[in-house]
Amino acid sequence: MRNDLPIPDSPGVALICCYVLGFIAALEVIYKGRTAQGTIAWVVSLLLMPVLALPCYLLFGSRRFQGYVKARRLGNNRIDLEASKILESTKNNQSDYSSNELYPYKAFNKLARLPFTKGNNINLLINGDETFKNIFKAIKRAKNTILVQFYIVRDDELGKKLKDLLILKAGQGLKIYFMCDYLGSIGLSRKYMKDLRTAGINARYFKTKKHGTRLQINFRNHRKTVICDGTIAFLGGHNVGDEYLCETWRDTHISIEGPGVKAVQLSFLEDWNWLSPKEEALPDLSLRELPEASKGQGSNLLVLSSGPADQLETCSLFFINAINSAKERLWIISPYFVPDSAAMAALQSAALRGIDVKVMIPQKSDNWLVNLSMPEYCRRASYAGVKMFRYEAGMLHQKVFLVDDQLACVGTANLDNRSFRINFEISALVDCPHFAKQVELMLETDFKKCVRDSSEEERSLIQRTLSRIAYLFGPLQ
Repeated sequence: MRNDLPIPDSPGVALICCYVLGFIAALEVIYKGRTAQGTIAWVVSLLLMPVLALPCYLLFGSRRFQGYVKARRLGNNRIDLEASKILESTKNNQSDYSSNELYPYKAFNKLARLPFTKGNNINLLINGDETFKNIFKAIKRAKNTILVQFYIVRDDELGKKLKDLLILKAGQGLKIYFMCDYLGSIGLSRKYMKDLRTAGINARYFKTKKHGTRLQINFRNHRKTVICDGTIAFLGGHNVGDEYLCETWRDTHISIEGPGVKAVQLSFLEDWNWLSPKEEALPDLSLRELPEASKGQGSNLLVLSSGPADQLETCSLFFINAINSAKERLWIISPYFVPDSAAMAALQSAALRGIDVKVMIPQKSDNWLVNLSMPEYCRRASYAGVKMFRYEAGMLHQKVFLVDDQLACVGTANLDNRSFRINFEISALVDCPHFAKQVELMLETDFKKCVRDSSEEERSLIQRTLSRIAYLFGPLQ
């Protein structure tokens, strides 16, 4: 019998479905988008080019880590309980920033889980040799617990040295928790993690897909911290890889001793809460034991953890508040200079007020899209009087800023959309003239290895055009 029923046009049906799904995704963006610029970019792309934009949105589009938000909500009773205990135990060490003259500190305190604490010993660690020398020394001296978290861990000479040392300490009976980002450490061998686990170390990947949740490969845990016995903590720009020990790799870390260590430990605990099954108890890290505050002149310190699960755009607000608080000087060092419109406006406004605004970026970034767009950001910043410098002595990877002669920050956050809204970051803001002077001397040495940016004059018309096109995709970088 002949079948006269029309055969559906499969490609046509698929295209219709793609447009429908694109429309649904565009509605989701409208409701969940965190910036107007990024929302418009996604909505236009999803409505006009759903075949290309929809797969990209499913992989990279979300700006809110919903799984982490849920885990935070479920675990908040436990974590908030620990936070309240820390607040109580550090009550006598909390800095008093209540006067009107110190208004920016109020905002910093509200953005962070734990406020500024006084009596901290902060040690500036310049480059990889000094950083890992101090980290390994602290691990060797540890007697109870070791917490390790890095974005990138490589199975090379430095990575093996860290692994062997942790295995040695595990054999001495210490409790060790090891965490690295799944995508950042995607090249890490299975044997590396297996060796750690076989030794009794609780080693886990920070993954963005868990319990059937949506694939969200755009989110990365960019934090780099090591905490020993809850008394000394390290954080900064270094990952675990031989390249971080090269003379041509410029990076900065700090060590912290004092009550501020507890804020770093609390950040680790919250990330570990995401990795753990909900029925699993959180590690007993003796959070109530307060490290002895330094005698005499210690530094005021605020540790800020930020990420895509925050209700506010914590990292962005942190940078903008710091920029707006500058009265005489603002020096920023970032390997990726892709500020959003609010941060760019704050930088331009500071320069127009007559503040000495200097921004140091690498001569060449390791991200091709950032390389393409940065000249346009430099042009717009320079037009308002921001002094742009390019570091020529190697790969610039440190994330540091200095405000006047008082505030200095070392952390993991770059001046870009990814750090502002997509990555999990951690920053240490130090309020101390002595430490600020150390950072000043360090940066003065770095600026001597820079040249003023003049890429606008040197680029061809095609390069300038491509840079302006790449600039339009800044919210997606």
